[in-house]
Amino acid sequence: LLAAMAASVAQHLAVLPDHDTVEMLMDKVRFAEYASEAGLPIPTTRVLRTPADAEAAAAALTYPAVLKPAIKDQRWFAATKAKVFRVESAHELLATYDHYAPATDVLIAQEWVDGGETSLISANAYFDRSGDALAMFIARKIRQWPPDTGTSCLGEEIRDDEVRDIALRLFGGVGYRGLAYVEVKVDAATGRRLIVEPNVGRPTGRSAIAEQGGVDLLHSAYLDALGEPVPVTVQTYGGAKWIYWRHDLQAAIAQMGAGRLSPLDWWRSVRGPKYEAVFDRSDMAPFLADVLATGGAVLAALRRQLTGRVDEAISWRARRRARDVG
Repeated sequence: LLAAMAASVAQHLAVLPDHDTVEMLMDKVRFAEYASEAGLPIPTTRVLRTPADAEAAAAALTYPAVLKPAIKDQRWFAATKAKVFRVESAHELLATYDHYAPATDVLIAQEWVDGGETSLISANAYFDRSGDALAMFIARKIRQWPPDTGTSCLGEEIRDDEVRDIALRLFGGVGYRGLAYVEVKVDAATGRRLIVEPNVGRPTGRSAIAEQGGVDLLHSAYLDALGEPVPVTVQTYGGAKWIYWRHDLQAAIAQMGAGRLSPLDWWRSVRGPKYEAVFDRSDMAPFLADVLATGGAVLAALRRQLTGRVDEAISWRARRRARDVG
């Protein structure tokens, strides 16, 4: 009786497919195997269950490549906070495998998809109990933190029908129901859109930009869980943006240090109306707590960046004076 009651409560609290489908979409190894069978576009992938698998993958893959666990559990987070590791050579792949293999049961190695952060495009969606996509929102990253393998800190909505169709094929093919997300990367060399990873059963950090753009993901999930009619919401491409200020400052400082971003270009990228991840004038406490907790590190990085630029300018002027005198 208690089991039946628990099942009934769970059914009305969240709309999801069967347990095995959820696990398949969350487990990177099982998903890679399914995607290959279903003909979904993914990067070249190797599954590393043994040191022999790692040796074979190291010899076969082109570089750079990425190494990540099938599932990030407590063992993984006890060893590292990194989502994935980018490796530049076969030697680095094997060294990283040896170090982190004890922290997980299975690792997965994939070829790196060439392209900048703006080539990372996501589809956030809600599929109702019948498997129909009642809400779909496409956006891209402008910056992420940490660089290369982090999470979005500045994003904007775009139109990309191919990414939308990939999401419909992926989730429609497994009869998915509920909140769904998939990130796709555009290969700079070929233009192909390749699935980076799906994420299911919960709102993601970037789902807030969909709400700003008028696509009600959470409201759709709420109504469907209650058995109420869910209106179809359509993306109107009004230029919605989303920002997490602290992380975006960290990402911008890193890019400025690498010579890939100027202060003026950063300012242009953050101008205009946007949805704030933490900042809200009606409730400043989360923003202030966030700044107090880690704002010192951001200011220190900015101070180092500015000091470096001043030192570089002084050095340049000194060299020019010496050349003129000579």
